[in-house]
Amino acid sequence: MIENQTVHINYESTLIDWHGRIIKAQIGHYSRSETLYLIANITGWLLIISTVFVTAMSFFTYGKDLHGISSINLWLFELNAKNMQYFVIFVGIMAAFLSGVVSQSRFAERAEQHRSAAGRYGNIRRSIEYLLAKIGQDSSIENSCIEIEIDKIKLEWSYISTDAPLTTRRAIKKAEKTT
Repeated sequence: MIENQTVHINYESTLIDWHGRIIKAQIGHYSRSETLYLIANITGWLLIISTVFVTAMSFFTYGKDLHGISSINLWLFELNAKNMQYFVIFVGIMAAFLSGVVSQSRFAERAEQHRSAAGRYGNIRRSIEYLLAKIGQDSSIENSCIEIEIDKIKLEWSYISTDAPLTTRRAIKKAEKTT
């Protein structure tokens, strides 16, 4: 009986360590997912706005004034009829650049991969919590039963680690602060 309890304590300490690591991984992936979704939304809206602006402005002609307005003050410069064409060209270049960034970076797709990995880590976390509760309730659980459950957890963890995208150091540090 004492021998079984000692083995359970070792299993329990290992599972507690794994539980902490899984929680950090889950939080890190959720954090990265939220950041990537935010970037996807911002770049998407900027792309839409700049494309619509350039398309709409391509129908205008620029004379001595901007349809009754002599100039428009923007942050760093004054927009008038002379430099309006250059501003439209600049926004058009920005729209083309944003189009490339959005299509090549695939922010939303990467965010979904992180969200999926976080969900799978959550499944492992619940399995560990269930096993810890089971060990805590019944100290006479056979070692073979515990080892089978631990092997399942290790196998699933290996699959997730293989498939999951990398998280940034910032997401890892954020996860460490919250746990």
